Amino acid sequence: MSEENVEIVRRVLEAWNRSDFDAGLALCDPNVVIDRSRSLLDARVYRGLDEVARFTDDWRATWASTHWEIDEFIDAGDDVVVLGRFQGIGVNSGAPVDATFAQVMTVRDGKLVRGVLFQSRAEALEAAGLSE
Repeated sequence: MSEENVEIVRRVLEAWNRSDFDAGLALCDPNVVIDRSRSLLDARVYRGLDEVARFTDDWRATWASTHWEIDEFIDAGDDVVVLGRFQGIGVNSGAPVDATFAQVMTVRDGKLVRGVLFQSRAEALEAAGLSE
């Protein structure tokens, strides 16, 4: 089942990468939680499809362009650790952002139920019960 979970996470991120948030949301559980409380920008937790849809609206209003470059998917059963780089250009400032990211995405019954952003690879691996 865990290879299927990696594929579901890949599909969610590919949809969001092409700004097809509706396709990404279709792969989420109705009670999905997106935890960005560790984020340096807009630290917040979004609960349920309505709040996550609001997050995607806020995201579009913040960024003129975005791209997630995925370096690695690490299978951890129900959890998938996702490591990569985020690149974006702010709508208002025009400032470019280029930052690494680490997330743990949890899949159950074929749907994304949780996505948690971490500041480092080590934190994400630890959260998924893995180590370097």
